[in-house]
Amino acid sequence: MNSAADRRPEYSPAAAGRRLAAADPRLTCLVGLAVGLSIWRAGPAALAVYGLGLGLAAFCLSAAGRRPGITPGAAAGFVLLWSLTAAGLALVGQGALPLAEAAVVGLMLAARLTVLVALGACLVMAATPRRMGLALAWALRPVMGRRAWQAALALSLMVHFIPLTAAAAGGMRAAITRRAPRLPAWRRYPLIAQATIRVMSQKTWEQAVAVAVRRLDGPEAWTGLSRPGFIETALGLSLAVSAWLVARL
Repeated sequence: MNSAADRRPEYSPAAAGRRLAAADPRLTCLVGLAVGLSIWRAGPAALAVYGLGLGLAAFCLSAAGRRPGITPGAAAGFVLLWSLTAAGLALVGQGALPLAEAAVVGLMLAARLTVLVALGACLVMAATPRRMGLALAWALRPVMGRRAWQAALALSLMVHFIPLTAAAAGGMRAAITRRAPRLPAWRRYPLIAQATIRVMSQKTWEQAVAVAVRRLDGPEAWTGLSRPGFIETALGLSLAVSAWLVARL
């Protein structure tokens, strides 16, 4: 017989992460969309708020055993590349800015991209590709009708392939570094890209077979979401509106 202590709700980062992962994917995607759109009109204070909130969510989801599917090194390289590109274009483009102002442009883009990458990681951890596809099919059904499953399947496969591609590229990089440590960079990186493309082409065939075997290539496989509860809907809408208002900070 369970005691009262066993029935008491658990308050821990792992329990919070499990609740986030169990939330309705439609509301998760709605909040993610609101935050993603708000990032591009947010100032430094709002970006800091978004970053703290997403960092807390990522910590809870990680404690629950969820993985983002992208390495910190790959994320940092992506942010660094585009922020330096933006700063460089601000320096030499039409209406060139002084060095200090160009640096501010690069730093702001770096902050926005960092928060955006964190948002993507949280979405991948909070909702599986299948659940994201179900949410998209539900949202597009009034517009696309029975064809909504095609967009849902495309989104699910895209989200599914992101960590696979990152893992394949990381494996190829490690293998080439160990087998040919003195290979110059101008030959190493094209070789990594070619090997990754070859590996992913095999994965594409495997996923095509898996889709057919699981009968995901039809509208019947992308239905089944029940109507969300009132409290969950109110909470999701409140978070979406709050995310939009925070951008005014």
